[in-house]
Amino acid sequence: GWEDLLDDVFRHLVTKYGGQEMESWIFEMWAPCWWDMLWTTWYNEEKFAALVKTVRKYVPGALVGGCEFIEPYHRDLLPDIANIWREKGVDPDFISFSALPYEIVGMKDGKPLISWRPEPEYIRNMVTSIRNFMDKSGLGDKKLFLTLWSITSSNRNIINDSVYTGTYIVNVAADSIDERVDLMAYWMGTDAYSDEPDTRGIMFGGVGLLTIDGIPKPSLHAFSFLKKLRSQLVAKGPGYIVTRNNFGIYSIVYYNYKSIPLSALVKKENEISYNDLIGERENN
Repeated sequence: GWEDLLDDVFRHLVTKYGGQEMESWIFEMWAPCWWDMLWTTWYNEEKFAALVKTVRKYVPGALVGGCEFIEPYHRDLLPDIANIWREKGVDPDFISFSALPYEIVGMKDGKPLISWRPEPEYIRNMVTSIRNFMDKSGLGDKKLFLTLWSITSSNRNIINDSVYTGTYIVNVAADSIDERVDLMAYWMGTDAYSDEPDTRGIMFGGVGLLTIDGIPKPSLHAFSFLKKLRSQLVAKGPGYIVTRNNFGIYSIVYYNYKSIPLSALVKKENEISYNDLIGERENN
């Protein structure tokens, strides 16, 4: 049934959009973790193999891969997953992971205890670990995509509205600007995604780059600066990225990364207040 569904969907898409347009698309399957509750049975290697083969059949020039894995849960399983893919004759174009700064610190009542760890080196260390496991799994030549990344997954964390997120974005981009990461997709565009009855203010800690009313946050300005970078990396270091193009025109982005105040980190994400941020900043 899954194979028939994919075939019908792709036949429809090619008819509607054309193969030339679709070859610019990227197709990805998601592999939930066991703590994703109802979705844990969504992914299996048979379904993934069917997706890859269908994409190759209808739009052979498009990128297809997966599976928005979680590190370290899926990372440790990657060698076994890769072996099953090879047995089924599929060769994905990329391996994808989500990159949210959380760590499992224990278990309680069968559920994981997760700690929020938005340190600047979190994603850098994660990417290094993933690349090592990709090499061990025979996938070292594949592209690495971070198809879901942000400073937090909480839509009620006012850090999302602060300059901390802006500098975090630029710092992560600087760490990932070399060949270790081939594509990054930020989560997400607008706070309208998480608009609920409790969102009475202009800003409420949503993960979007824009408020519900379309006001740009520091996170969006960070991407605006990054967009001005040129195609060739000249140098990067603590607080700066230097680039140029073939005509000798340079673009430099400077940033002043500061760690999130401890007074905020010791609280639950939805309980952080602006005073936690302002008070500590005034004391520095």
